[in-house]
Amino acid sequence: MVNRLPLFLVAAVIISMAHAAVARAEIDPWSKPLPTFPSGPQATLPSPDRRYELQNVDSDTQEPAHSIFLLDRKTGQRTLLYQYGRWVNVLWSPSSSAIVVNDFFGSDDSTSVLILVSPRLKRLNLWKLLLKSKAVTSKMRRDFQGYPVFKCAVGWFSADRLVFRVAGFREAGPTGFKNPFAYSFSYQLGATFVLLETREGAEQAADRPPRISESQS
Repeated sequence: MVNRLPLFLVAAVIISMAHAAVARAEIDPWSKPLPTFPSGPQATLPSPDRRYELQNVDSDTQEPAHSIFLLDRKTGQRTLLYQYGRWVNVLWSPSSSAIVVNDFFGSDDSTSVLILVSPRLKRLNLWKLLLKSKAVTSKMRRDFQGYPVFKCAVGWFSADRLVFRVAGFREAGPTGFKNPFAYSFSYQLGATFVLLETREGAEQAADRPPRISESQS
């Protein structure tokens, strides 16, 4: 049998390098935990402007077992926003007009869904959008075939720009996972992805933020 770290520990290592504190000049996306459902202490998460509230509901009888509802505190309308099976991170945009759900649906995989709350509800799969982007090179596509590879949004630059990271390992063998990598991208809502930074090997785990030039900000 292959002697590897449990995949949930691998995911934890990668994700622990991924939580958001945003500034214009640089971003350190691993500085603090993101709100998490259902394992976090909170069952609700208000939007920055307090108009909306995310409500997490768990079920022992339905599949998927977890549901996230959006409550409009102004109108009282409650809408089913997202359903998931294991656990998720959630990130409100500073403008309260969008949410990102990082869905860790497998022990060795994840995806990110951008949900526009206003002016109308709309869902976009950030991973699928990235794969269609010209920002992805042939080398990146080869790296994306590694194991495991996790994809998650890690913070917002502004009301309409977020940071998306793809991190994982190029190889998995008897001695464990090898050749880690991480790519950080900026995504402009309604526009495209721009590569911010590439990290290789031990540098991938370095506790330093990707630098953002004036042309990227």
